[in-house]
Amino acid sequence: SEKECRDRCIVSKPEPAKVQAPKTVSYSEYCAAPSLTGPCRASFSRWYYDTTSGQCATFTYGGCRGNKNNYLSEDDCVKNCVGRSDDDHTSEQTVLHRYTTVSKPEPAKVQAPKTGSYSEYCAAPSLTGLCRASFSRWYYDTTSGQCATFIYGGCRGNKNNYLSEDDCVKNCVGRSDDDHTSDQTVLHKSMTTVVLPILLAMLAGILLFAMIVFFVKMAKKNQRDAALGAIWSPIDDKECLMNNAYTI
Repeated sequence: SEKECRDRCIVSKPEPAKVQAPKTVSYSEYCAAPSLTGPCRASFSRWYYDTTSGQCATFTYGGCRGNKNNYLSEDDCVKNCVGRSDDDHTSEQTVLHRYTTVSKPEPAKVQAPKTGSYSEYCAAPSLTGLCRASFSRWYYDTTSGQCATFIYGGCRGNKNNYLSEDDCVKNCVGRSDDDHTSDQTVLHKSMTTVVLPILLAMLAGILLFAMIVFFVKMAKKNQRDAALGAIWSPIDDKECLMNNAYTI
């Protein structure tokens, strides 16, 4: 029967096992450390793991000199800390020791495309700005040809301001003002393609206007000549000639 067929052949699909995200950070640094606002006076809402309650909670971060028990979202905090203990830290140290004994192949360096104007994003000096926060940022130093750190106040900086050394290196290291020159060349070409048709249209308009004025003047001149021809007849010409002959 159909029922027997179903019972023998159709097997219910098992529920997929729930895979817990791997704990990839040091427990003592990223979970057991107390919440730390830091000396700066900004006010950012962050999450930290509270070992007393065993849960993630919010705290106010000042913007600098905090610790690693500092998460942008509750989800990040939960994934890294909830359900862990200091025993995980011990096992991590063992795994780390085993890992470091094996040479890890160097990953291939993939160079990101050079984006942004060189003069703005690379040649500009580091600028702290007017605000009084204290953010560690990266800028490209044209003198040394390398990326270096500086303190950013939080507002009114410039574009030579990167969150990480990697971003700075990708955008600036290996570039020169020649790239800026090429940017200017591209800009010049694009401006030419826009301005040239406008100039040609203006010249065509001026030429058309001049032709219209010329034809209008010619038409008026022809009208005046026709009017004079109607007033001064050939008989008048003969009388004028005869009078001149008698006078002579």
